[in-house]
Amino acid sequence: GTFQEELPDVPPVYGIKRPARTYNPIVINFQHLGLMIIDAWQTKHLWDKLRIWFMPTGWRPEDVAQLNPVNTIEDVYQYEKFTPYISSKALKLHFLNLFSLLIVIYFFFGHIADFSSYGLMSFGVFFFLQIYSASELLNGRSIGLWLGVLTSILGLYLCLFLFPKNLNQWALITYSIFLSWMLLQLIVIAYTFYSGGFNHRIAPKN
Repeated sequence: GTFQEELPDVPPVYGIKRPARTYNPIVINFQHLGLMIIDAWQTKHLWDKLRIWFMPTGWRPEDVAQLNPVNTIEDVYQYEKFTPYISSKALKLHFLNLFSLLIVIYFFFGHIADFSSYGLMSFGVFFFLQIYSASELLNGRSIGLWLGVLTSILGLYLCLFLFPKNLNQWALITYSIFLSWMLLQLIVIAYTFYSGGFNHRIAPKN
């Protein structure tokens, strides 16, 4: 019931009325489910607790909609787009993270049989935190730096204690890149944070 034919006298604008103001893929995928869970918990009516899971997109119980309103775009031609400012230092750190993460992920899937169950779970947590950290850097939020510190410490632990033994030449190169990446990330994060090269603001509208 949401389809709208294009009108000849109205310029079309494509998108959703409640866009995700984040680049974090984890938040994007689960924020709407999270809102439904909160609404189902907070509504006082049992019928609303049940039917919220089957109602059309955007429907909310009336009592929680008044108690906890969600911002929506009312004027599609005049609204502030999500464009966080990121310093060049933080942006370079972000690309360094993604490039290094890609190398380690390729190694991980190529040697997945060499890891213990504990090692698999630990690397899974590491990948999760690193992606979360990198996306929060793109959001212009300082939590990305603090998560970067946490993932660096976890990464050093993985290097020292959970990396497979008897590595071949290419695996040793990957190991060296991974270890260097974790040490470098700690140094860059410390420099970026304490030099004031990371400040969050939204770019002004054109």
